[in-house]
Amino acid sequence: MECYFVNFFSSDSDNLIGSVLDCLVDAGVLANDSSGYVVGCSGEFVKQRKQRNQDKPVGILVIISPAQLRCLDDILALENMA
Repeated sequence: MECYFVNFFSSDSDNLIGSVLDCLVDAGVLANDSSGYVVGCSGEFVKQRKQRNQDKPVGILVIISPAQLRCLDDILALENMA
């Protein structure tokens, strides 16, 4: 899951990601926010400029991609091949 925090500048991304996960569980989008359901999360603060005659946009863009839990042995084997 990727979160883009649009025009947030005084917040902690870890706390915001936790809030997003809680909201997704409460809304029924995710059954649970444990590692069995959420393999990884990232958060990034981004800016978007105000458009003429419009308010400055503020919000959160959430992108959820299907993934599966990977085995550490497989990851290490790939790194040793490189």
